[in-house]
Amino acid sequence: MESIDKLREYGHECCARIDDAVHDLADAIEAEIAERYMELPLDADGVPVNVGDKMQYHGGEPFTVCAVAPGVIHTWAAMKLGERSTTYHYAPDQCTHHKPRTLEDVLDEFASAYDQIGGEDDEHWKYLEISKRYADEIRELLGVDA
Repeated sequence: MESIDKLREYGHECCARIDDAVHDLADAIEAEIAERYMELPLDADGVPVNVGDKMQYHGGEPFTVCAVAPGVIHTWAAMKLGERSTTYHYAPDQCTHHKPRTLEDVLDEFASAYDQIGGEDDEHWKYLEISKRYADEIRELLGVDA
């Protein structure tokens, strides 16, 4: 570790007695870190996975990370009263962080759908249908009811 190496260099610059004490302390710090901590697993994009992150397995339904272990991330299925919960285990490198749709995503998809509607009056119902669908999603993104 870079900071521990700097600590050792500092001890060496001061004097031999301090150098030995600093090296012993640095060794103890490294041992404690190795014993108590682990590196976070990385997702398919190389991003660290933390407890509480929203993830997707191969682009499926988003889930919340409930626990991490070396090479494994865990989530639990929602359970109904009286049922046991189910734990799901995923390899982190098979998952990506969930990116919720943005307003721009919705509007871009709306514009693409609108472009595919013919110009005839008898297809006006298609415009009304896509307008309602994307308006509903925009309301959901904004957290409003009407």
